[in-house]
Amino acid sequence: MRRQHSAPARGAHTGEATGFTVAEAVEAYLDDLALRGRPTRETARVLRCHVLPAFGARGVDSLTLAELRAWHRDLARGAPLRGHRRGVVQRSRATANRILTCLKAVLNHAWQDGAVASDQAWRALKPFRDAEQPRRELLDPAAARRLIAVCEPDFASLVRLALATGCRYGELTRLEVRDWDAGAGTLWVAADKSGRGRHVAVTPEGQHLVTTLAEGRPANARLLLRADGAPWGPSQQHRRMRRACEAAGISPPVGFHALRRSFGSWLARAGVPLQVIAAALGHADTRITERHYAHLQGGEVARQLGRHIPDLRLPPNQ
Repeated sequence: MRRQHSAPARGAHTGEATGFTVAEAVEAYLDDLALRGRPTRETARVLRCHVLPAFGARGVDSLTLAELRAWHRDLARGAPLRGHRRGVVQRSRATANRILTCLKAVLNHAWQDGAVASDQAWRALKPFRDAEQPRRELLDPAAARRLIAVCEPDFASLVRLALATGCRYGELTRLEVRDWDAGAGTLWVAADKSGRGRHVAVTPEGQHLVTTLAEGRPANARLLLRADGAPWGPSQQHRRMRRACEAAGISPPVGFHALRRSFGSWLARAGVPLQVIAAALGHADTRITERHYAHLQGGEVARQLGRHIPDLRLPPNQ
């Protein structure tokens, strides 16, 4: 049974310590996400692995800036997690920042609800600067063709549709036949990483694949199934990707998410505007798109400069 905590009304900051624990704050935050239709699985995993072992039993009001800052730095250094069977876990500064974002969201939710007296302990805690670097894990079209050629047929359909839409593994495996709009050439992704549904444009090659997969099947059937007729489950793509990369001569091997990044990179290198790439990938705005794909548009920038900047016809030595 859940512990019932009598917190002040929302926004009623009394300035008094309440004894409201971090574990209770996590539970309240996840409940709120679920009520608003936001996905909770990954957030809950991050909080369970990285926040609750360190602070779960602590009162939120007892947290200090110094210990939160030390915890954040330890995350980036890969310090051992309390209760973690594998001991030291290597993490980057970018990963530490993402974990910090989850914790601050929990604490800010408690503060905004008036369940804790002050947000001073974490308000000044900043993420590491310049931690996010564009990932280099990309496939060119030739490598993508080699990869598809060595995949088992069921997994090949999954890989092909990822490269035709830029969708994530979880989004693809949840698709149903009724999500396909053949007239518009789009798929409806009911709930993406941000908790919002969206229509996803499908390339002409991908449209042919989806039409074939959907033909004659019930509307509520999963669009993509394994060879044994079962739905794809969480993490079942990892081993298949490793085997396919090895067979295709792709070294180092890439993860399934590289298919999404490759899709975005092909658009960027073709000079597609970042706003269009953001819409295709379901980004809320262009900030993430710019971080990961703007550097790939250097060739298009050079082409535009050559086309529009006048030639001053100066001698070579000037």
